[in-house]
Amino acid sequence: MADPCIFWRINVKDREDTFIFVHVDDLVIISKKPLVFKAEMEKEFKIKYMGDTVFLLGMNIERTDTSLSINQTQYIERKLAEFNLEELYPASCPLDPKNYLIKSNQREVCEFKKLGVNYWALVGALNYLSVLTRPNIAYPVSTLSQFLENPGMKHYHSAVQVFRYLSATKDIGLTFHRDNSSYGGIKSFVDANWGNCPDTRRLATGFVVLAGQHLVTWKATKQTTVSLPTTKAEYKAILDLGQELAWLANLLDEIQMKAAKETFKVFADNRGAIDLAHSEMSQNSFCTKHMAIKLHFTRELITTGLIELKYIKTTYNAADFLTKPTGRTTIRRSLQAVNLIPPSKPASTLLTRSTAGCWNDQNGAQPKRQKGLDPSPQNQARRDSALSTSNKKKSNQRNQSISSKSQLRNRITRDHTLDNIGVQTLLTRITDCP
Repeated sequence: MADPCIFWRINVKDREDTFIFVHVDDLVIISKKPLVFKAEMEKEFKIKYMGDTVFLLGMNIERTDTSLSINQTQYIERKLAEFNLEELYPASCPLDPKNYLIKSNQREVCEFKKLGVNYWALVGALNYLSVLTRPNIAYPVSTLSQFLENPGMKHYHSAVQVFRYLSATKDIGLTFHRDNSSYGGIKSFVDANWGNCPDTRRLATGFVVLAGQHLVTWKATKQTTVSLPTTKAEYKAILDLGQELAWLANLLDEIQMKAAKETFKVFADNRGAIDLAHSEMSQNSFCTKHMAIKLHFTRELITTGLIELKYIKTTYNAADFLTKPTGRTTIRRSLQAVNLIPPSKPASTLLTRSTAGCWNDQNGAQPKRQKGLDPSPQNQARRDSALSTSNKKKSNQRNQSISSKSQLRNRITRDHTLDNIGVQTLLTRITDCP
């Protein structure tokens, strides 16, 4: 069981809410009067006041009069430099949609070990991004994590491609708007890709949960068992989402949010799974007891009014990108569906340097313009020498421009007062306690 990390209280006198989010010794205070709570904390603990929250746990937090944005641009840039991937050509999608990764044989594993690459560190950095602000790489990370024990060069190249995609989309992140006029309740989308794992034929499942148009939680994973019928596969995905929504309802109820009393809409693209959830079929129709329990758990969520299952075409399923590798057009449409990028944003702005496509060869082949850019550490010197003097000059100019824009953005963010939307968020660190 995880330690409690969200605390809430209401002032009896003025009925003002205060929320405290805790991570180890860091506290984020959200309140209209945060300094009042800060003064109370100082009476009991020795704390260090760090001002308005603009950077927390690798996340950049930017606020305007009407919105709040969270991205990890600086974290991505730091990891690209750490793994010597700054000069690689950007990619338009995180994984090649034409290829599915499989296990490496013993020879491939031995060859990769000779390179001395820390595959765990690569995937770990990607995983941190995928769980905080980048759901668009959740499926690639889930796939790459399956080969942590015995990775090969094809897995390393795929991990590098995800970083190439991130280098082209550094500024993508979560955005929350103040306007409540478009709030349409909590809705979620769920999907499953039947038998897409070449090694085990276990299905990949994924879901997204949105409050209005704002993405609040998501998941991409591979099931632990093989499902024979597609209906059963999709039903397992609905069950996973149902458990997440039950937890979310409890959280909202604890902090007395009105949304806790709403019926959460669940959209799925399999009519058989939806009909099964609504049917009165006996548990004897299932071969195993555990599936019967899962069936009745989902039915209970429906009968109690917690969720409402609805059908949606696969084309409009916002969770589709969490169950399979997708191309540039599909990933862009998915990002728009979950409000990670605005619909009006030009496609060219998604790539900072070019509109290069994905690798077509799992062995590392790249587009012709990438000739000489081998991502393996063994060829670091050759990669450096392949850059011409003119390319280096352009790269330096571009980096200076990016640095100037980053400094300007940070300065503007620091100058913003957080009273604009009625509350303040203060980052406080406990330095000593009795």
